[in-house]
Amino acid sequence: MPGLTNVTRSIMRKLWKKTHSPVEYARRIGVNFGEGLHIYGDVRWSTEPWIITLGRNCHITDGVRFLTHDGGVLLFRDEVPDLELTRPITIGDNVYIGTASMIMGGVTIGDDVIIGAGSIVTRDIPSNSLAVGAPARVI
Repeated sequence: MPGLTNVTRSIMRKLWKKTHSPVEYARRIGVNFGEGLHIYGDVRWSTEPWIITLGRNCHITDGVRFLTHDGGVLLFRDEVPDLELTRPITIGDNVYIGTASMIMGGVTIGDDVIIGAGSIVTRDIPSNSLAVGAPARVI
């Protein structure tokens, strides 16, 4: 959308999001996903949604946030102008992510995993697991 202001882009994105299904919105912004993606409620896809990959039959619930970018590096832009810390997120097949969970950049979640509500996933979660807490731990 060349020539549009950031405010105009933001308004257009919000309108598009409200008039289309959450799965269509995820596709439009570049999230990679397999068949059977289910999104319940409002999900935040971070600033680089195209580096998020979801497997088949994933269930993402209300308030989940995917954070691919660490804005804290802005403090060091004077010394290193092009400093970025952006890392992909990979989610396997048959994964359920509970309400208000946060998935941090650089994380891989295996197949057949449940992430409990309110969890903050800061490290990889192996397949066939249940992970809960802040930071999330396999139980």
